Amino acid sequence: MRVLVMSCHPCDESFTTYVAARVVAVLSSRHQVRHHDLYTADGIGLLEETEAVVWVYPTWWSGPPARMLEFIHAHFGAKHPHLDKIEKMVVVTSHGSSWWVNGFEGGVGKRLMTRALPTLAAPGCRTRWIAMYDIDRSTERDRVRFVARVERELSRL
Repeated sequence: MRVLVMSCHPCDESFTTYVAARVVAVLSSRHQVRHHDLYTADGIGLLEETEAVVWVYPTWWSGPPARMLEFIHAHFGAKHPHLDKIEKMVVVTSHGSSWWVNGFEGGVGKRLMTRALPTLAAPGCRTRWIAMYDIDRSTERDRVRFVARVERELSRL
């Protein structure tokens, strides 16, 4: 499967950047993987030949970072000609607040990424949401367990 890993974080030393590297490592053992960080380029031409997209980003103010939203609006808003080949989307994200707070706010980012966006891809596009909540109060053990969960779930892609 041809997989595009889209990550988005301005800091090379961030937890998100580390998770994106682990995602690429796990997927590369079984798939053709291209990794693109939206802080390094614009993403033109990335969706060609893509069958699955893995989005890796921190949730800021209930949704993806602005650069990721810009990419989504530019490439998904106009029904890009290659979207109908995308059969799977996985979101790997972290939240500073708890699961309860995110639910109370309406899960805006989750609805966008797992409900709205897949409607523009191949019919029946499957989605998976892998989130770490309360990262602001997490321990190293919590983060290690989350990365192990991400690796385990993506090894089944």
